[in-house]
Amino acid sequence: MRGRFDEKCCERLGCRQMSSDPKFDPRPIPTEESFHRYFQAIKTGNPRASEETELESFKKMIADVNEQANPFLRQAMINALHRYLQDENVLLSYWLDYYWGQSLSAARKRLRECHPIELTIELENIVGRCIDSSRYTMQPSSRQRYPLSVPNRRFGSAKFRHVTSNSVSPLDFRDAYYALGAHHLHVGEAIQSILDHLEQRYGLSFAALEKAKMNRE
Repeated sequence: MRGRFDEKCCERLGCRQMSSDPKFDPRPIPTEESFHRYFQAIKTGNPRASEETELESFKKMIADVNEQANPFLRQAMINALHRYLQDENVLLSYWLDYYWGQSLSAARKRLRECHPIELTIELENIVGRCIDSSRYTMQPSSRQRYPLSVPNRRFGSAKFRHVTSNSVSPLDFRDAYYALGAHHLHVGEAIQSILDHLEQRYGLSFAALEKAKMNRE
């Protein structure tokens, strides 16, 4: 995890300037003020919308968020609620009745399918250090650390030159990619697929192996 870009190169590539040990940057829970802004926009296109009903739906989703102990599932729920509040054409009561539960179930399923985040980050770092970035650093033989783009964070898609398990969630890492000109190499998904294949081929469990490793340490 020690590959580095020079600062000027990192700036050109749009990397976020981060400390040596960045922390997971959770998106805040939407406030009632956010709800009222949303409802005023909804009311413009749907005069019959009931503020009482929509506020009740909003509070129900907030209560579900507050009851969620898993920080990554909690963040997935918060992100979903922010998306709902940005859609000025759909009532929150509709999201709650038809999509809220499904969204949480899908996030749970994806999280169960994720391999240990420490392992996947180590493997990504190996790949990132093998990409020839000479076109960006202006150094012909450069093998500097290539920036990793991680979507669905608080500030949209962010680029990192140093990723740790404290700076990205397993759910976000699975969607991580390298921006190679006009193309994307979905390295997060590729690593997950490779580890899945190795587990099936050799009867392994990387979760169990990672747990045994931690117990030894």
